[in-house]
Amino acid sequence: MITKNLNLLRFLALYVLAYTFPFPFGAIPWTDSIAEKLDSWIDVVILGIGHNIFGVTEEIHVHYSGSGDTTWHYLLLLSILVFSTVLTYFWNLVRWPRWNAAALNYWLLWYTQLYLAFCMIQYGMVKIMMAQFTELSFQMLIEPYGNSSPMELAWAFFGFSKSYNLIIGLLEVVCAYLLLFRKTRMLGALTGMVIMANVVIVNFVFDIPVKLYAIHILLFLAVVLAPDFKRLLSVILLNKPTDRVEYQEVFTDQKKVRIRRYVLWVFGILVSINAIIGAFNFKSNWGDYAPEPPLYGLYEIQQFVINGNTLEPLLTDTVRWRYMAIDKPSTFEIYRMDKSMQRYSGVVDTRANELYYSSNSLKEERYKLSYHITDSIFHFATVYQNDTIEGKARIWNKKDFPLLNRGFYWRTEYPNKR
Repeated sequence: MITKNLNLLRFLALYVLAYTFPFPFGAIPWTDSIAEKLDSWIDVVILGIGHNIFGVTEEIHVHYSGSGDTTWHYLLLLSILVFSTVLTYFWNLVRWPRWNAAALNYWLLWYTQLYLAFCMIQYGMVKIMMAQFTELSFQMLIEPYGNSSPMELAWAFFGFSKSYNLIIGLLEVVCAYLLLFRKTRMLGALTGMVIMANVVIVNFVFDIPVKLYAIHILLFLAVVLAPDFKRLLSVILLNKPTDRVEYQEVFTDQKKVRIRRYVLWVFGILVSINAIIGAFNFKSNWGDYAPEPPLYGLYEIQQFVINGNTLEPLLTDTVRWRYMAIDKPSTFEIYRMDKSMQRYSGVVDTRANELYYSSNSLKEERYKLSYHITDSIFHFATVYQNDTIEGKARIWNKKDFPLLNRGFYWRTEYPNKR
């Protein structure tokens, strides 16, 4: 059992249910719309609690920003703690539903296993398909280490190797399927705790804002491992024999046992399909599967003439361009000598040899850049912010960078570290 303390068991059950809500909606195909509707109701409740009960005066952002450690998430966590504590108290008063500790333990483990399997499949599939740590962008390749955030440095490190992502992703998916079934549950929980301990450490030391979520996955894995903790302690540390586990079976009918096993397999397959579809859609729009845009490449400005004056490449210059980059569909980036960067929406007309680019924030800021290419030199001319600009640029591809063309060697006389 997780614990023989019925009060603690009830609290854990309420907390896990509240934290994972609206799971399983959103985890399996064709349920996203239901999950979005339920999530919108949660947003309204948390906003009301934050402003009216906890007295939060600042704006509480509920839109998805990529961070799981926002004010909204901390309010949600605090609300779940209060909710679970209060309901546990009333559950003890009314003594309904009248589940004994054994039954509650069984269903809590079963539900937590499903949720953890979903989480590990999500973690694994986005790594296998390189949808989490995508290939290094031109911005990452030209940006000095000191200018990147700790999270960006971590993303560059993990995104460098497709093989690393494939291996870690496969381990996480295998862990998920081990968690689904009772006989392999302990191995799955042990494997998952090792994996998630590393994730938690990375999130903390690189300040990646998914700390609350990663900690909860690690704690839920500990809950699943709790029934086997004493046995593991005896075997691993105390060098004592341990008894075999007598699993409590809720279903006495073998047909129902087989149906439960099939349900778990179907659940795992559906969650995997849903994760693959999500990763594929992302990759098709922004990742490796997206069509390579015309003029794809990095353009290092070798000559820059503005209003008839040639500007030398001084690192303190706030006007002269240093690079132009076209990395993703419909994007155009300008990097100045002082390391500032401006991103624009870009559309290339290859017939007219023209690039139309506009500001994402200022709709009236629209420009046209004319170009032609001779002997791998990119010649361009544009009117930018009322200045007439023309210049020449060297064209770079990602394989031109030593980081991406080094390769692998079994024998190395001296470390290739610089």
